[in-house]
Amino acid sequence: MPLNQTRATESLPQPSFEDGRPMTIAGLREHYTRASLDDIPALWQRLVASGFPGRIGPVDHAVVFPTADGCDYIAGYEVAGSAEPPKGFARVEIPPRRYAVFTHDGHVSTMRNTCASILGTWLPASGLQIAGTTDADAFFLERYGEGFDPRTGLGDMQIWVPVTEVRG
Repeated sequence: MPLNQTRATESLPQPSFEDGRPMTIAGLREHYTRASLDDIPALWQRLVASGFPGRIGPVDHAVVFPTADGCDYIAGYEVAGSAEPPKGFARVEIPPRRYAVFTHDGHVSTMRNTCASILGTWLPASGLQIAGTTDADAFFLERYGEGFDPRTGLGDMQIWVPVTEVRG
């Protein structure tokens, strides 16, 4: 079941709109079904334990790709575009796009509800659609800033949805 079919009960603040710059994200990629989404923190723990080289800046990123039964999820870091990730790591090029940026104020475990509200309620009413990307149509980005505390699962989380006008 796709992520937009999870509970869409989160109350959403209005998004800001940002022009995103090109980035290269590298990290660990796993497939998750709706039933296994609670396993995502273990992926982040494996990434942190890997001592991943070549990280740029203190922000963590996730790239979420839709699948028929859930999503593929990359937990990763920004790296230089020329950097080759270690064996077993995925790499995705994020092109410059216009993004609707949503702040997630709850616990990280409830982010799926915010995503479901964005996709199930906000997006259909917005006059916008998800913009395609050059790498397997990235669904959206999660951004964990310097104020995010992985011990508590709270603080400085955003969901970046690449958007474009709906074409008639």
